[in-house]
Amino acid sequence: MDRLKKVSEKDVSQVLQYLGLSHYQSMIQLLTAWEKITGGRLASHVRVADLKKDGTLLLEVNDSTWLTELRFMRKELLEKIRNETDVEVKKIELRFKNF
Repeated sequence: MDRLKKVSEKDVSQVLQYLGLSHYQSMIQLLTAWEKITGGRLASHVRVADLKKDGTLLLEVNDSTWLTELRFMRKELLEKIRNETDVEVKKIELRFKNF
């Protein structure tokens, strides 16, 4: 156990890319930064459901009021995602779902 090498995020990214799984690295980045991107109040009503290969981020929203609000906040969310992660999100889709 003492001989285990510390693995950097870059190492993990390279392995995932080599295995054709870089999509999962992007999801991890989004999920890790999600509360910072959305703020505490919004984060409890919105969750990342999927990141499609075409750059579409699918968000699930558990409150119809927040769903309406988020429709107007798409550009702001995209900007925050770009500032907080290296994930290339081109557009955001929203859907209502109880959770």
